[in-house]
Amino acid sequence: MKNIVLFFSIICLTIFGCDGRYHRHNSNVEVLKTNHLYEAFSKQLEFLPEGPVEIKTDTILSNGFELHLKYTTLDKEYQKMVLKSKATKELHFKNFGSELICKKSGKVIFEQRIEKSLFSAFETPEFWDKAIMQFVWIDYEASLNEKVSLNTSFYLPESNSYKDFTIEIHSDGRWYIKPNSFVSKLI
Repeated sequence: MKNIVLFFSIICLTIFGCDGRYHRHNSNVEVLKTNHLYEAFSKQLEFLPEGPVEIKTDTILSNGFELHLKYTTLDKEYQKMVLKSKATKELHFKNFGSELICKKSGKVIFEQRIEKSLFSAFETPEFWDKAIMQFVWIDYEASLNEKVSLNTSFYLPESNSYKDFTIEIHSDGRWYIKPNSFVSKLI
């Protein structure tokens, strides 16, 4: 009987002796740091845009061109930007791509996926590793009788700058890419 009482006393002392009093004066941050969990709890992940994006544009121009443009997010392609403060914040900018079908008088003259690789000749590989496609839009004013013009813009999140390009598609199916430089003039 004495052995049973002694056994239960030892078990009770062991259980009540492990109540975590040594953590009583530690802050939550100190406890997380000692357990190597502080970085996991202080990191914030944010994806821009948060969800999938899909924009479809079907346009018939007065010059006989028909454009079918499907602009979507590429969920597996993104550019990471890390902001440091009390908590580390990681912004992940999702990249975009567009499916373009161009018709003239009902006949398909141009079909292309528009994404960063199409513009690789105009910048360095380092630029394209960091760039995110932002927009693709029809330039109605530059679209003449024998051609249609589209503009696209690429964004560099780290420097907050843009590079713009024009895609010209001619009625015989020839197409060209030209870089744009919009410079404001002071009067």
